Amino acid sequence: MGRKRAPESKGLLLIVLILAWFLESLRDYCTLTRLRLPYHWWHSRHLRIPGPTPAEVVQQFTAFVGRPALPPYWALGYQLCRYGYKSVDHMRNTVERVRNYSIPFDVAYADIDYMERSKDFTFGANWSDFPSFVKQLHDWDMHNILIFDPAIEVDYVTFRRAIEMNASFISWERPDEVSRTIQDVYPLVKDTKILLSVVWPDKHVAFPDFLDPLPNTAKWWTEEFKQFHDQIGFDGAWIDMNEPAAFGTNEKIPFYFDDDDHPNLKPLSCPITGPDSEWASPPYKTQEVYKYGKGAFLATKTVCMRAMSARGRQRQYDVHSLYGWSESRATADAVRAATGKRGVVISRSTFPSSGRFGGHWLGDNTASWEDLRSAVIGAMELNIFGIPYVGSDVCGFNGPSNEELCLRWHQLGAFHSFYRITGYSNHNSDDEPDQDPAVWPSVAAATRKANEFRYAYLPYLYTLHGKASLNGDTVVRPLFFDFGADKKTLEISEQFMWGPSILVMPVLRE
Repeated sequence: MGRKRAPESKGLLLIVLILAWFLESLRDYCTLTRLRLPYHWWHSRHLRIPGPTPAEVVQQFTAFVGRPALPPYWALGYQLCRYGYKSVDHMRNTVERVRNYSIPFDVAYADIDYMERSKDFTFGANWSDFPSFVKQLHDWDMHNILIFDPAIEVDYVTFRRAIEMNASFISWERPDEVSRTIQDVYPLVKDTKILLSVVWPDKHVAFPDFLDPLPNTAKWWTEEFKQFHDQIGFDGAWIDMNEPAAFGTNEKIPFYFDDDDHPNLKPLSCPITGPDSEWASPPYKTQEVYKYGKGAFLATKTVCMRAMSARGRQRQYDVHSLYGWSESRATADAVRAATGKRGVVISRSTFPSSGRFGGHWLGDNTASWEDLRSAVIGAMELNIFGIPYVGSDVCGFNGPSNEELCLRWHQLGAFHSFYRITGYSNHNSDDEPDQDPAVWPSVAAATRKANEFRYAYLPYLYTLHGKASLNGDTVVRPLFFDFGADKKTLEISEQFMWGPSILVMPVLRE
């Protein structure tokens, strides 16, 4: 199969489909920031990307939306995460168990377990020694990435500082929309229109308005990162739940009512009938709302579409898909200010040009062979969309993994730029199994071998990211990018190119 010039694509990749969506949101963004762009941009339903090759389409697309950020070298190393650590000692023991197998290993994560009752910028009772453990990681030439959720509980010092700095939060449009039975419980928001919802913390939460046209919100966010970094020397940020996600919106009995570890807080209620319902219940359901069923509407599991962002200038309906993008931008600045280094940001919610600020993991997947296969396609798609620092939760997040699946997933993950194993443990149970590679000797041996290969080629991988950052190249891509003259490559979705020189054919079935 010789390498020949790919046939002309004329920009007919999926990128063209998202550009119209991007342009509509960019129009809104330019309005609220007074950014001036050429007149003719706004008078075309589509922006044609001439290519003519697929690789050139991606290069031209990223020239338009912004080149991907270059991750630090250490961020290309193997990363270990788990949701459900009971204490810093639990985390320390897991890290040491993996290290004892001589598995090349660079980054240890902490999920929301490290927080005091799921509040950002805090430590829980069993994590008082966490800063010293992070120092130990640094002494081992390792790094630490912490999770930060956008939902801020409205009755503790972090939120108080936000109010004092006049930071903006997603809010209702009119005072009469505010639920007084919720709002009046909290003195800091009692006289505001700030929209309150429920997420992980024990009290109601508010969502920072990262589209604030004033600098206040970004400055507050940065100051929180800097103050917290003074307490614990984290190296990067993992931003989750940033669609933004909200629990139980318009549900009579939210799932957390059955959780003994979460108070039965009254959930957010959005108008879905009457004159204020046009944004939540448009005349025609979207495809996803229709498919979801169960009485779903646009605000299901998130905030109300009629809420306001950008200090009241933009309706959430119009800028909802920009929330993760805008948080990524603010967080990238905050991490750099806090650490004094490039750092890294990993975001769950992304949008065209999110690659300028960080990377993406492919969401809360399942420990299944089907999701292993979907990770191959997902990583290629995100590279095409200009986010090359991407990968899946190795071994699967939801549900227990197994020896063979976890082994094969490591062999695949070793070729994805973002290479992290993670797992889920029910906080109410002590008998959920670990699934780090040290659990199975065969997985530990295979992971060590795969990682040794990856680490030997880290200069190659870093060079690929350098070219992506400079020129808009892909790191992982379909075979037809390099062998487009062979029409058979158009049908291959379970193999991929790792740069121009290495073809990867993972084992994806039992």
